[in-house]
Amino acid sequence: MIIEPRMRGFICLTSHPKGCEQNVKNQIEYIKSKGPIAGAKK
Repeated sequence: MIIEPRMRGFICLTSHPKGCEQNVKNQIEYIKSKGPIAGAKK
């Protein structure tokens, strides 16, 4: 059985928990690799 992704906005309704976890880890690593944003002050 082939499971096709079903999306509602930016949320995938047929995601696998481990795949979702890995996706979030990949996003975190991508952001960390870019470094701080110059000029952004709190």
